[in-house]
Amino acid sequence: MRYSAVMVYVDTGGYNAARIDLACEVARHFEARLIGVSASAAQPWAVLPEKNSFAISPDSGPNLDRAEANLSCAKDLFHRVVQNHQCRLEWRSSIDNPNDFVAGVARAADIILVGRMGNDVSPYHAIDPAKLIFCAGRPVLVVPASVKTSPLGSHAVIAWKDCREARRAILDALPLLGKSKNVSVINVVGGEQRPTALQQTSDIECFLAHHGIMSRSVIIEDDGRSIARQIMGFATANQSGLIVMGARIHARLHDWTIGGETHDMLKKCSTCLLLSN
Repeated sequence: MRYSAVMVYVDTGGYNAARIDLACEVARHFEARLIGVSASAAQPWAVLPEKNSFAISPDSGPNLDRAEANLSCAKDLFHRVVQNHQCRLEWRSSIDNPNDFVAGVARAADIILVGRMGNDVSPYHAIDPAKLIFCAGRPVLVVPASVKTSPLGSHAVIAWKDCREARRAILDALPLLGKSKNVSVINVVGGEQRPTALQQTSDIECFLAHHGIMSRSVIIEDDGRSIARQIMGFATANQSGLIVMGARIHARLHDWTIGGETHDMLKKCSTCLLLSN
């Protein structure tokens, strides 16, 4: 079980170094190629021509220059951080919508590392992890600003829920789970659901064992707080470096919405979070 190509998104925010360092660590562990990517759209500007109509002037002038400067800065940062690591490298960038570009080039990678969407990066240069998970067709590892515990060689948590997305996430996470020190399969349920939950997590234990990964089932009695908060509390108490869960993202015609647990985890989780859809 291995990843052959690891992709990391680089922007101009202040929290790239930890993400790039982790991407190098993952690539080195799996002897994988490391692909740095970045995109920046040229911010349109509004004009008011005659007859009071409203138009958008597309990629031109100083906004295009700014987008090109963003990509140059991202490329320099990527190469500056990776120079201390021994990895096979590739760099790809484009004047484009970041989510559209990365979803397209995701075909070249097994896993994509991104940061949480913050306020320190222009929306024309930032990745929205939820949109990327929905479009990329690849597992996305959302890396916090500061990686206190590496997802490699530490305790891993599988936040189980009996749904397609969770089954997909476990399969996508097998290489990382295989590097974990130990694995807990947790399910947060009410008391009457405990027998069913235990049967399901036992099946996951058996599945992982067939892949050479030892794990334990932990059924957590729902205490009324949000499910995401209870998952994060368990991960913190066990000094976990990785949480694996399915991303509940639903398409609605030309729009989409993310589930409450996924939303909360993306917004607040301080542990590396592997999500699949």
